Amino acid sequence: PIQQAIWLDDLPVGLLAGATTNQKLHYLQPDHLGTPRAVIDTTANTAIWRWDLEGEAFGNTIPNQDPDSNGTAFVMNMRFPGQRYDSASGLNYNYFRNYEAGAGRYAESDPLGLMAGPTTYTYVASAPFAYSDRYGLFWGQLAQAACEFVSGVGGYWHRRKENHYSDYSRSRLGSAKRMCDNVYLACKNSDSPSCVPDAIKYCEEERMAVECDLAQERKDLGLVDPFPWWDILGELCNIGMIRTKTPRDPIP
Repeated sequence: PIQQAIWLDDLPVGLLAGATTNQKLHYLQPDHLGTPRAVIDTTANTAIWRWDLEGEAFGNTIPNQDPDSNGTAFVMNMRFPGQRYDSASGLNYNYFRNYEAGAGRYAESDPLGLMAGPTTYTYVASAPFAYSDRYGLFWGQLAQAACEFVSGVGGYWHRRKENHYSDYSRSRLGSAKRMCDNVYLACKNSDSPSCVPDAIKYCEEERMAVECDLAQERKDLGLVDPFPWWDILGELCNIGMIRTKTPRDPIP
């Protein structure tokens, strides 16, 4: 069915179902993790789809597609945060991997390797009521903590390098200026008509040499990229992209 979820931050709160000309709004009731537990008909104000929180812990419970017993089944394939049920395979598509609810594990090994632990098929450290894994990489709190730690460490060393470069460039520019000042002062006591033009040429060459040296220093320190990877990673942490945001594409 053609469906589009409506989000409040990372919680699904509404569902548009049907074609454009016959689209109807339904309410979604998510749990504390963002797993949809009920679809509410806005006209009848009753549940037309329900996936009970009291069901099997790892999601191996078939949703009730007709809880109001009106004879019409309502199909909705959202499952745990970031997951969509695929009726053809019987698995839940979880972006980077597929989740098998019957086993409570992923069908594929974690593409991040051992970063989330020695068991690369486990779902959220076997604690599905406490954590979620919206991208099939590693579970929420660990992902956020690791993300913030890595970006924080990267940012720390980046600031150390920036401070070093700032001190170094100030020293090099100051030294070049003092040399040029001394050359101009020497020209005051010189009778040579070429002294000032030569001094200007010398100072210009010195300026270019300093700029070249500073550019190489920035390159050696890894400061040439205006958007260091840890800044990008930190921003992804802040908006939740690394942690757990559910993809905002239509539900198939």
